[in-house]
Amino acid sequence: MVYHAGTKTNEHGELQVNGGRVLSVTALGADLNDARSVVYSEIERIRFDGEHHRSDIALKAALGEIRLGDRN
Repeated sequence: MVYHAGTKTNEHGELQVNGGRVLSVTALGADLNDARSVVYSEIERIRFDGEHHRSDIALKAALGEIRLGDRN
């Protein structure tokens, strides 16, 4: 699922980036690593001028450095 914010519609009805963090990509999977794989597969399909994304989303949890639900 891709959520957008920081976007606007131009005079042709096309969605345009309007600054800041504009997309959030989420996914479900059998486990965290599966969900991360789906997210990064979807991210590869998204392209626009100036696009960049993090490469460490949920990485600490995937590596066992933190546990999901930890508050610290």
